[in-house]
Amino acid sequence: MHMLPVLGALEEKRAGQPIAIIGVHSAKFDSEKDPAHVRAAVARYGIDHPVVVDADMAIWDRFGVQAWPTLVLIRPDGHIAGAIPGEVPLEVLDKAVGEILDDARANGTLAKTQALPPRQLQAQPGALAYPGKVIAAADGRLFVSDSRHHRVLELGHDGRILETIGSGSQGRASGTFDDARLDDPQGLAFDRRANLLYVADARGQTLWKADLARREIVTIAGTGALGGAPFGRAQTASDAELRTPWDLALAGNLLYVAMAGSHQICVLDLTTGKIARFAGNGRETLADGPGPFASFAQPSGLALADGTLYVADSESSAIRAIDVASREVHTIVGTGLFDWGDRDGPLGPQMLQHPLAVAWSKGGLYVADSYNGKIKRFDPGFTGLSTVLVEAEGLPLAGPAGLAIEADGSLVVADTDRSRLLRLSPGAGAARSLPVRAAQEVSVLGTAASPTASPGVHPAKELPPRQLSTGVDRIQLHLVAPAGFTFSEAAPWAVELSADGGLRLHDSAAQGEASAGPRVTIPLGLSLEGPGTLRARVHASVCDAVTHAACYPVRESFAVALSGGGAPSDSALDLPLSVPAGAATRAH
Repeated sequence: MHMLPVLGALEEKRAGQPIAIIGVHSAKFDSEKDPAHVRAAVARYGIDHPVVVDADMAIWDRFGVQAWPTLVLIRPDGHIAGAIPGEVPLEVLDKAVGEILDDARANGTLAKTQALPPRQLQAQPGALAYPGKVIAAADGRLFVSDSRHHRVLELGHDGRILETIGSGSQGRASGTFDDARLDDPQGLAFDRRANLLYVADARGQTLWKADLARREIVTIAGTGALGGAPFGRAQTASDAELRTPWDLALAGNLLYVAMAGSHQICVLDLTTGKIARFAGNGRETLADGPGPFASFAQPSGLALADGTLYVADSESSAIRAIDVASREVHTIVGTGLFDWGDRDGPLGPQMLQHPLAVAWSKGGLYVADSYNGKIKRFDPGFTGLSTVLVEAEGLPLAGPAGLAIEADGSLVVADTDRSRLLRLSPGAGAARSLPVRAAQEVSVLGTAASPTASPGVHPAKELPPRQLSTGVDRIQLHLVAPAGFTFSEAAPWAVELSADGGLRLHDSAAQGEASAGPRVTIPLGLSLEGPGTLRARVHASVCDAVTHAACYPVRESFAVALSGGGAPSDSALDLPLSVPAGAATRAH
């Protein structure tokens, strides 16, 4: 994983020259011997050079390889020029390749053109492409890392897309949600109080903070460069070089990070902006004890509950537990780097194969047993392990890597290699797919052609929560002009509406007529079956209320949480528009 960007950079720098990169996948886990699983990984990470599946490690043995990764350099005449174990910087690798090319040109053994054309990468269809982590908010929303599309999605309870974080272009750039560039978003953590979402970008070597109200994302840790040494004492997070941050867990102002690449659990103090080791000495093995002396092996999943931080320690096929107060580490299941299996029952060895996620509920600790293609659960007393999910709608699970527990106890699974989300509700006999799709939208047109809207350009104003009468099918939605301004019969306006949760909009009722005055009234059809959020994007023009000599465009977004319990007479909502930019001095 760490070498793929280096190899990509080498290919780019040496484009058109007679070199070829061939990946040799010498399988460690049983699941990795299956070419279908390797093919899925090649697609997920956008690898465009050929990859051979060395299922029985025959190529490994013939070349005398002893470590993952190892680079072997082969001259044009077939002789081995050298082998380099471990991670290699681009500068070192490129220098070695350049010397081989120069020698081969001098002795006439070098071809004149590139040997193998790059594989043409296929676009990933559908709303999701290899989803990584998924988390659930208390209000029913879900957040999912749409990793191959290089973005994060905010979903309603029914799977409708409410927000897209990231432009979809691969890279590393902060900015608005529409402009930002992510690489491989994975771990997520949601701060409900501040309406902030934290994102771990595994290949971007970055931790992001997404402000959901302002629709902006900024870096809070990482320079984008792959770090070398393991973490120790606290350092400024923005200057730190991270090593594959894979998952997150939030407790107040402390953000715990599963740093898979350095085999550690780190902690970022969001108040001071400092990041430091929380547990793990950086050695890739399994060892319990006090935090600074314990060892992990590519920790890839976190779950925080009742003062304990649970860790999916993937390369040791283990589940670890850290007492947050004492930082003492102990192992629940797992014995070492080369000990894995697929077994239920009383706790013992060889029970999991490369777990990638954990999630806590009152019913116990759920585990995404990724390479076994199963979801398993420890009982609350951690005396036994059982399988709860192996397939959904006729298809077996494939590399599940994300788990979330919803408020009603439902389990949501990111079935990664099948690019789908699944929901297993309490008492349900089977899991069902959660369709991810564009949010329901209703366009409410005014008296003239509405201006072209750029969806989601403006941060949403969070209006105070409202109670409506349950089941109401018609309300009055009011667009309220700023003080000193009015609507004109000649001025165009439009509203785009979406709803989630238990709120449903009805197209037939979503029409209205503009009239001159300080407000526009829109009769809106809806039904309230449970708590939900109404979101509105307003595109309008308001005019000077005294002279009407000048009119100004207004572009604003609103969000209001709605619930039942109100009286029918309360069925009206105001959307107060702000003074348009550049017009404040003209208001009367």
